[in-house]
Amino acid sequence: MRAIIFDWDGTLADTLGLMYLATEEVAASLGHHLTWGDYCRLWTPDWRALYRSMGMPDEIIEEAGRRWWAAYRGRDEADLLPGAADALERLHVAGHPLALVTAGHRDNVSAQLRRHGLERLLPVRVHGDDMPETKPHPAPLR
Repeated sequence: MRAIIFDWDGTLADTLGLMYLATEEVAASLGHHLTWGDYCRLWTPDWRALYRSMGMPDEIIEEAGRRWWAAYRGRDEADLLPGAADALERLHVAGHPLALVTAGHRDNVSAQLRRHGLERLLPVRVHGDDMPETKPHPAPLR
C-alpha cells in the first residue's frame, strides 16, 4: 500500500446537513422544492445527476452548480465525524502516507482543515477545483 486516501465531506467532516441546506436553497431559487427526505433518497456524489433527479432540465444544471458553490462557500462550521481526527493521527504515527481527494473547493476545505488542525496529517490534497475532472471521475484519485 502506497497511501491511504480519504474523502472530506461525509467521510471525515460531518457536512451532509450543510450540503443539504445549500442544495435546498438552490432548488428553491430555481423553482423546485426539496425536503430532507428527498435529499437523502436522491443524493449521489454526481451533483449533476442529483439535480437531474430533482427534475431540473439540463440547460440549468451548470447554473445550479454555480449557485450551490455560492451558497455553500464559507460554511466551515462543520464538525469532524466522531473518531476522524484520532484515526488520522494513529495512521500518521504508524507511518502511513495520507492524502485527501475531495470534490470540495480548495478555499473551503483548506479553511476547515486548518480549523480542525489536520493540515499536517493530510499533506497531499486534490480538490475539486484543482483539475478539469472531479469526483466521481477517477482522474483525481490517479
